[in-house]
Amino acid sequence: MSLNAELKGSSRALRLRTYLELGGTILSLLRRVPIRNVNLRQIPADAERTPAR
Repeated sequence: MSLNAELKGSSRALRLRTYLELGGTILSLLRRVPIRNVNLRQIPADAERTPAR
């Protein structure tokens, strides 16, 4: 069984292409789940707060 071992010094983790792909993925996710401004003054003080998932 071969595990596709890489030669010493040939890691692909720190290459420019990897960072560009990561940036593209983050932008893609931000387009799907937009971040919006929330005016905290419009939320009643006694409003129930649900914990983040």
